[in-house]
Amino acid sequence: MTPESVKEIAQLATNATAASVLTEGDVKMLVFPTGEGKVEVRSLKPEIDAFRTAPDRRRGTAKASTLDSFVDLVNRHKDEGSAIFGSIDTAQPKFIAVVDYHAIDHSPRFGQHRIEYVFPISDEWAAWRGRNGASMDQSAFASFVEDHVAELSAPYDAERGQIEGLFGTKFGLPSELIQLSRGLALNVESTVKEIRVLQSGEAQIQYDEVHKDGAGKPLTVPGLFVISIPLFVGAEPTRLIARLRYRRDNGIKWSFHLWRWAEAVRQSLISDLDRAAKDTGLPTFEAMPEA
Repeated sequence: MTPESVKEIAQLATNATAASVLTEGDVKMLVFPTGEGKVEVRSLKPEIDAFRTAPDRRRGTAKASTLDSFVDLVNRHKDEGSAIFGSIDTAQPKFIAVVDYHAIDHSPRFGQHRIEYVFPISDEWAAWRGRNGASMDQSAFASFVEDHVAELSAPYDAERGQIEGLFGTKFGLPSELIQLSRGLALNVESTVKEIRVLQSGEAQIQYDEVHKDGAGKPLTVPGLFVISIPLFVGAEPTRLIARLRYRRDNGIKWSFHLWRWAEAVRQSLISDLDRAAKDTGLPTFEAMPEA
């Protein structure tokens, strides 16, 4: 409250005999004497709001179900001060558009009209991320590969040239991973006789029993494989490279380790944030807005 307003209220307390309306900026207050040189100040906003035919301003948060809907809603409501904020968090990423964000000339605004899009994790990504680095016995690993066979992908030549040399082992094709999983399932009760590491970095597993991998040969284990999955519902597939590992422990325990997956997720989100900027024409920030 300004000094002028304080002075006016003091004068009203001394001299006023009836209620008066005091205006400060766009705020109207009712000031009326209560006796003994005192006054009571009440806001007129509740009375004014009761007679409105429309809200005094937009407020609330719309929750978009898809990135396309987020962009469409932003385009419907945006103005020259609107801005988009992106939480590039691999655990639970989200975008928030603040329609009535503070103006570029530093004029304050309420920031209470917002549009939010929380990225829904795809079932495929939830499954692979949930098993990433987890130890599985032969039966569990074979079942997992069989269940997700459609998400396996052949490596690109560039991936072979860069990654195989880096890890000193070869990529497995989808057909080879399928053959491996079926061989493991058939030999689940068998005892491991020998594991040999080949010059290529692959391994061969020899079981005591007769092999049932379809060719009667030891099972070949590639050191790397590729999956292609949407990280979020409705998103385009992202390629992820996995390292395949095993260890002897009352049989063989298997695990896969997704290589640089956090960076892949981050790049996917940055691409979506760039798309939102392009499709809405608004500034974007890797940040969260003021509460």
